[in-house]
Amino acid sequence: MKLSSKELKRIARGNLTDHYNIVMKAFISVMFLSLLIDLPFSALLRPEHPTMMQNILYCIAEFLISIIVGILQIGLISLHLSLARGQEFTHQQIFCCFRAQTDRYIINIICKTLLYGICASPALFGLYLTGTNPSTQNIIFAI
Repeated sequence: MKLSSKELKRIARGNLTDHYNIVMKAFISVMFLSLLIDLPFSALLRPEHPTMMQNILYCIAEFLISIIVGILQIGLISLHLSLARGQEFTHQQIFCCFRAQTDRYIINIICKTLLYGICASPALFGLYLTGTNPSTQNIIFAI
């Protein structure tokens, strides 16, 4: 059965009724945790003229951070799916992926990040050839 967009909007509004606070708490929690995890590494490992070792450490740290943030985002998506299906949920559901089948989520995120890296490699190589110092955080780890 195909629903019109007007009907879909009405259903979505009905689902959010009385649950808006929980959804917003979960969203703000994921964004705050992402910033809290990323800021120390960005400040310490990204000076104006980084050495090769600082670049390598920065890329490794950003890769690990992208895995953690990706798992949190999957938890947020899970919360939204529960809301859409009319199931019970809480803002703590953003951590559900850390409790069950974490290895599957990590493998998925690693594959996604590597795919982004492969797709961005021509741009990185072009920046390298022109002598521009690329911000690898913006190109490779934009999940």
